[in-house]
Amino acid sequence: MTIMEAIDKKRGNTTQSTTIAEALGHPYDTIADAIDADTEPSPEPTPVTTFTVSYNANGGTGTIPSDTVNEGSSVTLPDGSTLTPPEEKVFLGWAKSASAQSATVESPFTPDKDTELFAVWGDA
Repeated sequence: MTIMEAIDKKRGNTTQSTTIAEALGHPYDTIADAIDADTEPSPEPTPVTTFTVSYNANGGTGTIPSDTVNEGSSVTLPDGSTLTPPEEKVFLGWAKSASAQSATVESPFTPDKDTELFAVWGDA
């Protein structure tokens, strides 16, 4: 029974009842139907892709925690100050290869996959 039918019954009306929805010009039988039709389902959350940037001391000592970066975002690379260089070496920067002779990865760095960066050491 619709709300209007209940009101009509209470008042003793014998004429055909009009639903609230019909009175308001909506094609729904009940308010719940109108609410359901007017409510869009919540969209599924878009999954966020993240990449891990890990740091390898590459002959030096010490550790630097990995960074987790959202796809399309950048990370400021550590300056190597928390690493102890090999004897008579200085930190030059980061590279994607352990055998790199020069720093080839610039900061800020935007990864496109999980990436391990290697400290690059040069002569002091």
